[in-house]
Amino acid sequence: MAISQRNIFTGNYNIDHLEKIPSTLHAVADLWWGDVLSSINLTNVLIRPRAVICGGVIARDHAVISHNAVIREFTVIGKYSVIGSGVYCEGYTTIGDYTTIETQCHLTSHMIIGDHVFLGPNCTTTNTKRIVHGRDFPLEEKGPVIDDWARIGGGVTICPGVHIGKNALVGAGSVVTKDVPANAIVYGNPAAFHGWVSDKEIPTDLKLGRV
Repeated sequence: MAISQRNIFTGNYNIDHLEKIPSTLHAVADLWWGDVLSSINLTNVLIRPRAVICGGVIARDHAVISHNAVIREFTVIGKYSVIGSGVYCEGYTTIGDYTTIETQCHLTSHMIIGDHVFLGPNCTTTNTKRIVHGRDFPLEEKGPVIDDWARIGGGVTICPGVHIGKNALVGAGSVVTKDVPANAIVYGNPAAFHGWVSDKEIPTDLKLGRV
């Protein structure tokens, strides 16, 4: 097993619990199990050094979790998806198959991210329209939804509850405050409609209705 004692943060558990980690785990990671060690499912997943994985996380076959990424509790990562270096995922979020989350993205909690999605580096997502912080009103969390095949440029901010449609394209540096239709091109602050994705940029599987 490619996990060494000096690289493991086990919380209340000691190194004797390591035999419960699937033998197909690769590389070296920091694992935090929370209260339930057995709740982590990381079979056949590549985890780069210094990643932190919390309890209840599921990462499916051939997913990659890169250096210094933090994956909070009850996140689901689909097969062949890549979580870039320094990504922070708040938890209770679902990431589909074959999706790439680039370096230093912040994924808020309660998000749904589809299959074949691309998020460029330094994207930020949010899930509360009103900042409660010390105020006397209820916290309402609603993370963004990003549909299959959408592409999000670097440095984009996506506001709470925004729905980005299938195969949409969001330009770098945009602030997305409203829903984006499928196949739409938007950019700016706030992001505005600037046309439609060309036919040649629509994946064949999507054209044929296979996904």
